[in-house]
Amino acid sequence: MSQVKNQLCVLLVCLSSTAICPLAYADTSPSSTIQSTDTATNSESHFQFPIEASISPFVVGLQSTYIFQHKDAFNAAYTGPNSLLPTPERSYTFTATALLGARLWQGGEFYITPELYQAHGLSGLTGLAGPVNGEQQKGGSSHSLNHYIPRTFLKQTWDLSGDTVKLAPSLTQFADTVTSKRLVVTVGTMAITDIFDTSPTIGDPRNNFMNWSFLTYGAYDYAADTKGYTSGIAVEYYNNDWAVRYGRFLMPKQSNGFILDDHIQNSFGEQVEFEHDHKLGDLSGLVKVLIYRNVANFGNYRTAVDQAAVEGVTPSITASQSKHTKDGVGIHIEQYVTPDISLFTRLSTNNGKYEQWAFTEIDQQAQFGLTGNGKLWGRNNDSYGIAYAINGLSNSHKDYLKAGGLGAFLGDGTLRYHTEDIFEAYYNIALNNSLQLTLDYQNIANPGYNANRHGPVNVFGMRVHAAFF
Repeated sequence: MSQVKNQLCVLLVCLSSTAICPLAYADTSPSSTIQSTDTATNSESHFQFPIEASISPFVVGLQSTYIFQHKDAFNAAYTGPNSLLPTPERSYTFTATALLGARLWQGGEFYITPELYQAHGLSGLTGLAGPVNGEQQKGGSSHSLNHYIPRTFLKQTWDLSGDTVKLAPSLTQFADTVTSKRLVVTVGTMAITDIFDTSPTIGDPRNNFMNWSFLTYGAYDYAADTKGYTSGIAVEYYNNDWAVRYGRFLMPKQSNGFILDDHIQNSFGEQVEFEHDHKLGDLSGLVKVLIYRNVANFGNYRTAVDQAAVEGVTPSITASQSKHTKDGVGIHIEQYVTPDISLFTRLSTNNGKYEQWAFTEIDQQAQFGLTGNGKLWGRNNDSYGIAYAINGLSNSHKDYLKAGGLGAFLGDGTLRYHTEDIFEAYYNIALNNSLQLTLDYQNIANPGYNANRHGPVNVFGMRVHAAFF
């Protein structure tokens, strides 16, 4: 607990600078129009410089986020090696990120984002298909402070024709003006979700929902190392209300591993996304469809179970690893129903034959919810969200866990299957234009897909977030 208090004190000292920072910020409440952007519109979208103010060939930005969570005790018939512990637990994450960007030439931009990270996760980040903190990294549950550079990339934009489009600044984007028809190429190290399945209202654990189930499509096992980043190339073409994106990125050498396999011709994550932005009357909406294909030395759940049955042992997914292709699809729909309230849904599935490699153990998922702002009660810059996710497994994945197999996140020793059902609600209190405090609640039924450990699990969270862009 002393570590938690120390990190909170450090964060509050950093945030106190907001009282003396004479910078101007734009109001970017959730009622902003949905539109295509070159990078993750869900990243730091709430706090922004006015676009007109960004005229320098260089940009410097900062963000800092502290999340504290408490999990209540819950009922569980038994506990296995990769179970969520039934006892009360506390956890936290702390990140501090700098954005350093430069305009190199017409349409050319370079970005680097050094970051500090410290964390302690619930149950060593095991026992849930939907871990409760999207800032929690797969490889970092110690109390030590780590530093690294998650993003280093070059982006080139070619304006073609069409109307003028203003892009808001973020960790991966200059404030800029482009045309509605354009071509964008990004090369380097980044998060795939900086470009694919972006959203102005969901998918950012620093500003909205915290649970992994709402970061992106649950069944999207997108290429990433332990920290959530990879290297590769993405190409985007925008044509007014339409956009198409293609990307090819490095996969980790091992499941959830830190080292990426640089033989991109043999091991890779490939995706294509189609987007259409629309209006129903004056209310904005979007539809996205993503198809992905991963190639790597995956373990096969059915093969692992069958081999173990013959040998009379507990199945091990690593014993069945060989080169396979894992594919999946997702659809993402958002629609404003009033100027201040937006509904969303994501549906996704993958082939379910092969082991989870880079994201989390979800083979099928449906999620839906709403987000909005506090304009109705005179708090325009406050925001809130309510969402529900139903996470599911393929039959072979169920059988593997039932036979006692262990995954990267799951393994109760046996399994009485039920979908893992997650409810989350949050409320962001805008303390000023650069600082917000969030209260968050999550309720999880059948953690790890196990009806014998039904729970439900109650998790209470608090987030402090500051951003200067």
